Amino acid sequence: MNRLTLERAEQVRIDAASGISDAVLAEREGVSTRTVRDCRLGLRYQKAGGPITKRVAGGKKRLSDEEIRSMREEAIDTKVSFKGLAERYGCSVSYVSFVVGGKRRIKAGGPISEPRHRWFCGNSHI
Repeated sequence: MNRLTLERAEQVRIDAASGISDAVLAEREGVSTRTVRDCRLGLRYQKAGGPITKRVAGGKKRLSDEEIRSMREEAIDTKVSFKGLAERYGCSVSYVSFVVGGKRRIKAGGPISEPRHRWFCGNSHI
């Protein structure tokens, strides 16, 4: 594998911050995805410029507290499906169920709904 110059490492960081995936950048630069990831995180090429960016799992952005409150309100007020909420907010259906049910992001606020599924309750005897 090749090594990045400081100029190329800076460009990789700029491109990664704009949303280009590590895999695409690695192929373009002729390096491994691990090299790109380490560059993006600031673990390699510390002297290179450019923004240090961390990505949330799955490449998705973290939802703001306002978005979490809005999701919870929509789930209770409109009885919209978890799948519909997941598509609207760009996250997984299971994450929606955890957020709406109060198992994740409690401090974000908003109304917590009753579980919609038996498996969500955590009671194995139901």
